[in-house]
Amino acid sequence: MRFIKSKNFFCLVIICVYFLLVILNFLTPLIADDFAYIFKTESFFTIFHDEYLQYLNQNGRSIAHLMVRFFLLLPKTVFNFVNPIVFVIVVGLIYKLSNFSGEKFNAFRYIFITMSIVLFVPKFGETILWETGSFNYLWTFGIILYFINIYHSKVVKNEECQFPLIIVIILGILSGWCNENTSAGLILLTIGYIVIEWKVNKRKVSSWMIAGVVGEVLGFLIMMLSPGNRLRGGWFTRSTWSLSKRFVYGLSDVSEALLSNASVLILLTIMFLVFCFFVYKGKYNFILGMIYLLVGGMTCYSLSISPSGFNWSRSYFGGIMFIIIAFSLSIPPLEDKNTIYKVSFNSVFFSFLMITFFTATQGFLDICNSYNFVESRYSYIRSEKENGNMNPEVPDFNFYPKTKFAAYGSNLSHIGADVNYKYNQFTAHYFGVETVKAIPEKEWNENHSK
Repeated sequence: MRFIKSKNFFCLVIICVYFLLVILNFLTPLIADDFAYIFKTESFFTIFHDEYLQYLNQNGRSIAHLMVRFFLLLPKTVFNFVNPIVFVIVVGLIYKLSNFSGEKFNAFRYIFITMSIVLFVPKFGETILWETGSFNYLWTFGIILYFINIYHSKVVKNEECQFPLIIVIILGILSGWCNENTSAGLILLTIGYIVIEWKVNKRKVSSWMIAGVVGEVLGFLIMMLSPGNRLRGGWFTRSTWSLSKRFVYGLSDVSEALLSNASVLILLTIMFLVFCFFVYKGKYNFILGMIYLLVGGMTCYSLSISPSGFNWSRSYFGGIMFIIIAFSLSIPPLEDKNTIYKVSFNSVFFSFLMITFFTATQGFLDICNSYNFVESRYSYIRSEKENGNMNPEVPDFNFYPKTKFAAYGSNLSHIGADVNYKYNQFTAHYFGVETVKAIPEKEWNENHSK
């Protein structure tokens, strides 16, 4: 038991998580928007200008897309090793937020948080493994979590921020400029921390805490008011609806999505928060847990007014991650002596362990099948190019993942039948051929077998 609580075991867990993610990243090839950003980024020297054009014409999520453009100009191997570092840091930041224990190296808590992400995060492959998707969701959430931790340290540990005021404002702008609904949730969270500092801790609110919120709001407005956002909104039918109509229809559909995909997480979070209040009696655990739960729900329900829709998708990532933090906050310290609480925690922990094993093994097979399918198409394009065919044809999309772990799926944009379709052009540019198109698999097999 002493080894399990030791720093060595804690580090071993992190190393295992890291290398598992490295393997999964190597099994997730470049797809869809990866080719688009490579096509639309001329060089390292034009990244900011290229992103400015996107800000004007597509959307305002510039912080994520600047990182996308930079890393896509590098060999994908670099991303495969760096992305898992970001994942373990994100888990570590959640661990830091939720660990009120005297034990600094609580490996069980770290494993619990990791399993919660694996089990409950929507579209794991698209938000954690896919290169473009990970920057838009995992990496930007890491920026947001880093900023939240500054407020958390002040409220819970009374540790003053060590950054100058201008740096806090800049960090606030970057955090508010990350992701539409998640950054909105961040603003609510930091206001919640300020209220706790003022009303619960009975302390004067530091000027940097107010400045940080001002920075967040400024960054959020820069993102939301981009001309590209207005143009992109016009792509969707719902953009022609009134706000009230969107909200009424969206409210029901978001509820259905959460009920079908996140009801277990929400119920467990509520159950453990009740334990927190009546049994464990952890003041900050309960208050912060309730705030994160409510903000997570509000972040998800904000999608009801989105012009792009509200089906279970990557857009739920931030809201579900906030709820996972609420759940993590309700987990008791490992040394807690309350029998009821410990039995409940251990039961859930080992249930998660078994379910994660079964889920992950299915997911790994899905990722491998996806990799084989995608790489077979890419290999064929390369071989045709070597043979002098600059207009290769590949079999049409026919891989449908059975789990959420494979990034490649029908909901992303892929090569079509029209050589002038933009994703056909993006892919052709990447592989250095004139055109590429997809034809029905049966027709491709007949032509290929000749």
